[in-house]
Amino acid sequence: MGYGSHGLGAPTDGPAIASAAGFALAALAVLPVVTGRDILRIGIGLCLLLSGALLVRVGLGRDARRPRRAADRRARGDLGGAVAILAVAARADGTDGF
Repeated sequence: MGYGSHGLGAPTDGPAIASAAGFALAALAVLPVVTGRDILRIGIGLCLLLSGALLVRVGLGRDARRPRRAADRRARGDLGGAVAILAVAARADGTDGF
């Protein structure tokens, strides 16, 4: 799916396979984000979506600096932590939110 989408109408310096993998992850993320019935499914979909967006950025050739990679790791950690906190709260609530 994503291999034919390399370029996005913008000049690219990165590998085409990174854009392909990014769009494949974004396609996988759509279903859990849109139809997720609980926080865990939505959180997994959001993590997939974030990873796909970061891969598309690599495919565009915009991932050369080390501070940017550190910010990416922090964003992934923050998102994972937020999902974990919400999942624990939903589980403690006892409703069908988990």
